[in-house]
Amino acid sequence: MSSSSCPPYESVPSIYSHHDQLWAGTPPHFLDHFYEDLDDREDDVWLTSYPRSGTAWAYAVLWAVFHRGDIAALQKAQSENRILKFQPVEVGCDASVTDRITTWRTLPSPRVIPTHLPYRLFPGSVLDRRRKRVYVVRNPKDVAVSFYHFHRSHRLLGFYKGSWNDFFECFISGRLIYGSWFDHTLGWLPHVRQNEGRVLMLRYADMQRDLAAQALRIGAFLDRSITPQAASAIARHCSFKNMSANPFTNREGDPIMDFSIARFLRKGIVGDWENYFTEEQKKRFDEEWDRKMGGADKTMGLDLYE
Repeated sequence: MSSSSCPPYESVPSIYSHHDQLWAGTPPHFLDHFYEDLDDREDDVWLTSYPRSGTAWAYAVLWAVFHRGDIAALQKAQSENRILKFQPVEVGCDASVTDRITTWRTLPSPRVIPTHLPYRLFPGSVLDRRRKRVYVVRNPKDVAVSFYHFHRSHRLLGFYKGSWNDFFECFISGRLIYGSWFDHTLGWLPHVRQNEGRVLMLRYADMQRDLAAQALRIGAFLDRSITPQAASAIARHCSFKNMSANPFTNREGDPIMDFSIARFLRKGIVGDWENYFTEEQKKRFDEEWDRKMGGADKTMGLDLYE
C-alpha cells in the first residue's frame, strides 16, 4: 500500500486497494465469489452502514428481536453457533474466501448479514429481489472519532500511531477503508428513501435515547411482533453496559485487537466528538457537510448533528 493513500496504512499488508476504494483484509477476488456463491434467501436481513456507526449494536438488537426478547433462547442459539459473532461479511483474513462464504451458506435461516459495502458494490440480486435491509446512520463526527480509536487498536489496520489531527484529514478527504463517509451515505440514502417498507433506517441517537422503542420498530419491520415487556428485555440485554461485559459481543481476547489501547465497544455515547474536534476542524467539517450533503439530512429526517 502506497504511503500516498493515507498515513494510517503505511506498510500495512492487510490493506488492499481495489474497486475504487481501500479495504481491510478483503482481497480483490472476494466480491466475485460473494456475488456468485453466497446463496440468496427470501428471509435474509441485510444490515448495512459505514463503519463505526453502531452496526454491531444493531446486529445484537436484530437477533434479540428475532427471538422476541427470549434472551435464554438467543444465548442458546449463540452457543450452538447458529448465530455468528458480529463481523461484516466481507471482512476477515484468517480464513479463505471460500471458507468464509461456506460458513455463511451453512447458517440456518433467518440470517442477519452485516456489511459495510457501499451501495454501488452491494449485490444487485439482493436489491432486485427486494430483500429486507436495515441501514444504520450516526453523526459522522462521532463516527470519525470512533474510527480513529478503532484504527489505533486494530492489527488489521496497523495499530495506527498517528495523531487525531492527521486522522481527521484522512477522514474528511475519504482516504480510509470504505472511502468517504459522505459518498457512502449519499450512495445509500436515495435507496432508503425509495424503498420504504423494505428498508428500515436506524439512527444511533434514537437507539441511544430509547432502545426499547427502536426494538418495537424493528419487530414491526421484521414481522416479529414483540410485547413492550419483550422490548424492555431486549433493551436491557443490548445496553452498552451489558454488551461490554458479554463475551459474545465485546470481542474480549480477540488477538486482532489491543484493548489496552481502545476497546471494541469503547464508550457508546452521543457527542464524544466535542472532546476531539478543534474549532477549525468543526468549521471545515460543517463546510464539507454543506457542500456534500446539501439538504439530504433534512429530506431524510436524519438530524445527524443533534
